[in-house]
Formats: sequence, structure tokens, C-alpha cells
Amino acid sequence: PVINENDSVSTEEIKCGDNDRLSSLVADLAGSDLLIILTDVEGLYGADGKIIEKVSSVTADIKSLCGDKCCDVSVGGMISKLEAVKTATHAGIPCVIARGKREGVIKGVCGGEKTGTYFEPESSPIGARKRWIAFGRRSKGTVFVDEGAREAITGKNKSLLPGGIVSVDGSFSQGDVIDVVCLGADDAVVARGLSNYSAGEIEKIKGKKTGEIESVLGYKDYDEVIHRDNLVVM
Repeated sequence: PVINENDSVSTEEIKCGDNDRLSSLVADLAGSDLLIILTDVEGLYGADGKIIEKVSSVTADIKSLCGDKCCDVSVGGMISKLEAVKTATHAGIPCVIARGKREGVIKGVCGGEKTGTYFEPESSPIGARKRWIAFGRRSKGTVFVDEGAREAITGKNKSLLPGGIVSVDGSFSQGDVIDVVCLGADDAVVARGLSNYSAGEIEKIKGKKTGEIESVLGYKDYDEVIHRDNLVVM
């Protein structure tokens, strides 16, 4: 199949944003053995200006290598390709970014030639449902948490409770995907999950204990703002 996002008719609810991201989602759904992303450069360049032949994981340091020459924040830039690679490798799919105009590039990559930059698949892939939460849907808002909540989520596999939430940003409903950001930690997204409450409800119960939720809202459907089963550490 040839798959392309139609920018002229796609709506915010169903659009992926760029074909790099779309390719990674299709590769995941299809259970592909390899994702090849072709571009107008030879691959990912290191700080020394040379092509990096192999990357074990798409980290913040790897993303920081994107400079003005080979990468921008526009649709189709190297950043979007690295985000696509991150999605695919977390599904256990290896990836290659290579120059599309190189003769025989696809045959070469599939034949094991050292062409472009090879990205190794993660050794412990995220489960399908959590991949869908982390990469398959767009975030509708953000909750900012304190250090205690961050440690509970990232270090102890705990749910996000209202007591650890400091502030809320965005307009979202129950069931929407939202980002969890720790204040004072470079505003990095530490987790993403399905919210049990709307933005307005969280604004009212932030900083409260679970036992206070019903008295504040007049009802309590959940103790957790995001249950750990619906939470992905990013």
C-alpha cells in the first residue's frame, strides 16, 4: 500500500501530522520487520558532522544533534523522523534513516548494507495498548506535578493521585490522553496517560487527598487521576 495523509481534508481528530509519524504507526499495526525512512540527507549526523551508523535508543541527547542544517521543526524535518523512529523501536521494530536518492538504497538496506543510520529496536518493547496511549493519540492537555508524584510514577510504578498535582493546562475531558510534566525538571514530559477526570474537575481537586474528592466534586468515580494501567512513563 501507498499511504499518505491528505492535509486538505484530514481533521484534528484523525490527523497524524506528518507522514513520518504515520509510517511508524502503520509499521506497528502491520507488525513490520523493518521501517525505512528516506530523506534528502545521508542519515543522522553527529556533532562532528559525520554520519552516525548505529543508534541504540532515541534519547534527548540524540534529538539534540538535530541542527539547522539537517533538521527543523517543520513537518517532515529530522525531529519528526526521530519521533517516528522512537515509536517504531518501542514496538520492537528496527529502523533506518537514509538518503532516498541513493541508487538501490532500499535493496541495500534490506540486504544488510551499512547505509544511513540504523536504529536498534528496544529490547523490552512497550505493550500494544500503552504504545497506543504513548504514541497513537495526541495529548489534549497537561497536568504539572511535584517531585513526589514524579518519583511515585517513574520509580515506583504508582498511579497519579490528585495530591501530587500542582496545576492544569488545556481543555480536556475524561478519557482524553494528557501529558504529565514535573515542575522544575526542564518541563519534560515524564508520563502520558488517560485521564479519569476533565480539566475542570482536576483544577478543583488538585492537591487534595483521595478522601476529599467526593466532598469537593459531590461525587467520586475514581481515586486516581490517571491509573497506572493507563499510564506510560515517557
